[in-house]
Amino acid sequence: MLGGLANPDGPGLVCSGAPCSYGDLIAAAFGDELAGAAEANFSMIWGEAVAAYEATLIPDQTPLDRYLAGNTGALTAQQQRGLDRFTGKGNCTKCHAGALLSDATVGFYQASGSVNRDGGDQGFHNLGVRPTAEDLGRAGPGPAGIAYSVSGSAFDRGAFKTPGLRNVKLTAPYFHNGGKATLADVVAFYARGGDFANPERARDLQPRSLDAGDQAALVEFLTGGLTDCRVEQQRAPFDHPALPLPGRSADLPATGAAGLGSCP
Repeated sequence: MLGGLANPDGPGLVCSGAPCSYGDLIAAAFGDELAGAAEANFSMIWGEAVAAYEATLIPDQTPLDRYLAGNTGALTAQQQRGLDRFTGKGNCTKCHAGALLSDATVGFYQASGSVNRDGGDQGFHNLGVRPTAEDLGRAGPGPAGIAYSVSGSAFDRGAFKTPGLRNVKLTAPYFHNGGKATLADVVAFYARGGDFANPERARDLQPRSLDAGDQAALVEFLTGGLTDCRVEQQRAPFDHPALPLPGRSADLPATGAAGLGSCP
């Protein structure tokens, strides 16, 4: 992010043609008052800067994105079948909704309200992954012993946030406890309607008539259709650039715009 500000003639930074400091950059981003107390507020400044940078990392170049933009060949026939089951009898879009494929988003909250269909906090659901008493999740005690649950609904007991599914191929194991090793395990879990019949289990979670072919197609859609190749190949802006360090392992190269492989 600082590459464009680096002084080409020596150390330091250049802003608008003149030397500048981190303090100058902090003042431009946060104002003079905070810049004057930058050291005392370092953790906040650092955290907000990292959050602002991460907000620019949007994995929106998946086969699904190209398909929805009109390229009907972007998804294979198997992936299109998976998409049909995902939006159809799989009932996946009840929770994995919108462009981010999650109901735990600001946009979904604004459109659908603060409570979900069961009356619990929007974006959080008990799926019967484990017995409720094992981990209260959203209803568990937070700071000062106050529960994170806003609604106070019993359905927040054992409820966990709906994750987005972009690049889900790369984020195993799955569920809040890492209890499922593969996406095939996850799809089979949903097909049978969960593993534990918790009283607080989301009502939308019901056994689905997904045969072996349907389940295989769903897995192919999740793995192939939702992966941004720039992320998988560690291409910019999803690379991991680094300065060479003495004694650095040759197995951990710094990568750049070309990444570690090619994208279609």
